[in-house]
Amino acid sequence: MSQEELKQCVEVFGQDSLLSSEQRRSLWVKLRQLLSPVRELSEDQVLELGSLVTEMREKDLQDTKLSNPGVLAHLGTLTDWSPKKMRAVILNVLRKRKLKVEQLTVVDLAAFGHLICGLHPSEMKKLSPYNFSMAVVFLRETSLPCTEQQMEALTSCLSRPQAFGPVNTWGPEVFTEIGTLAAGLPDMVLSALLQEQVGGITPEAIALISPKKMAVVFSAVQLSWLSVEQAWAVTEEQWAELDKEQRHAVGLAQYEGDVLLELRGRNLAPAALNKDIFTLCSLALHLFLWQLI
Repeated sequence: MSQEELKQCVEVFGQDSLLSSEQRRSLWVKLRQLLSPVRELSEDQVLELGSLVTEMREKDLQDTKLSNPGVLAHLGTLTDWSPKKMRAVILNVLRKRKLKVEQLTVVDLAAFGHLICGLHPSEMKKLSPYNFSMAVVFLRETSLPCTEQQMEALTSCLSRPQAFGPVNTWGPEVFTEIGTLAAGLPDMVLSALLQEQVGGITPEAIALISPKKMAVVFSAVQLSWLSVEQAWAVTEEQWAELDKEQRHAVGLAQYEGDVLLELRGRNLAPAALNKDIFTLCSLALHLFLWQLI
């Protein structure tokens, strides 16, 4: 393929989700020669590059024009970022727009998407709680590539008075609203959740809780509160970390009503059995008498 043909196919390559990291890197090396200097790329050119942007060098990411909300929203949907490159994009935005972390708006935070993991935990704690609580609806379905420390920093921001307040006051609707971010709640907080609060955690958030964390924070009783959808969201890796009682609870929760049936059978079996026998005997007697008549 000639250089001119390669240049014309940039957008096609950038949208190809089947390209491996090595293929993207190879394409970017060739394209960089054609598009140099990278810092002068227009916003439209950045958008055309698609996932190939993730193969840029950190220095290029800090110099390129990336602070436009539309460009950021596009970059925030990409999933092939390394932590250092996400950090480079965040620094680009803060420097070019002369902003401090606490000055980031609802639009900025919503547009960041995966890129929000380019912030350090200490910086996440400086985010405006109100702005982040408003932006969370745009992040609630995103599987953020953040570390456990970063996720805890984000959820601590949401538990401030200017956001949703202390977690122990949250109703199930708050857990549903924050979606996948609920997976970042601290161990002690998750272990203290009530039944209605557990019911608000989305299946996507359940699947994102680290296996060891799930085994430590959720008791068998709490796991028995899971809905069918929540229970089936438990991954094989999470299941492998659970003990016998926890697995039993999840297994029963996967079939709606089975927990109640088991408890009913365990606690009321004698009374239920006697009643059933009396009913059957009465029915048999009536049938016998009817035949005689």
